[in-house]
Amino acid sequence: MRPAEPRSEPAPATPSPEALALAHRALRGAPYHATAWNQWAGLTWQSGARQEALPLYRATACLAYTDEDRAAAYARACRFLGDFETGLAFLRRREQTLGDRSGAPAQTLFDELDVQERVPEA
Repeated sequence: MRPAEPRSEPAPATPSPEALALAHRALRGAPYHATAWNQWAGLTWQSGARQEALPLYRATACLAYTDEDRAAAYARACRFLGDFETGLAFLRRREQTLGDRSGAPAQTLFDELDVQERVPEA
């Protein structure tokens, strides 16, 4: 299952009440499950409440701290909302913390720097 990611354009329709109810139920049943938080973040983003979705994407990335897709989704959401430095700071901390175990956090950081045309900072 692919993680929900921030969209660059508004979704064509708001999430259905059934989808919201199911996502809320999933969070109640598994409050520490990153997938449940990711679904809630995606639905919140789709509904247009993007500022409210940002901490949900961060929670998702923290719960699944070795999942590069979730870390990248948080950084993209930050970028979309104009908060470039917060997303990059998050990715830099991840690279410092996890970089001795895997090269993946460095690649995720590089990818975000590349999108922002800031590769010399890598």
